[in-house]
Amino acid sequence: MFPTKFCIIALTLLVFSAFSPILGSAFGQESEVINRSVFAWNLFYELMTAAIVVGVIVQGTLIYIIFRFREKKIKHEEVSG
Repeated sequence: MFPTKFCIIALTLLVFSAFSPILGSAFGQESEVINRSVFAWNLFYELMTAAIVVGVIVQGTLIYIIFRFREKKIKHEEVSG
């Protein structure tokens, strides 16, 4: 008689412990789940976009300065005299 009652109680506790997380999540308060991998990749893409924009601005400025202040070949006419 004792082993049967013990098995029933143990089985009841086992079933309750198995369904406890399910019931807790069903009746629990909702919270925002943050996936760290997604957050890290999002930050990476934002920083890469910023780096590309800064690179484009720097390269554009360099190209402007190089073409604006380049040396021009001036043909010197010989003065005959």
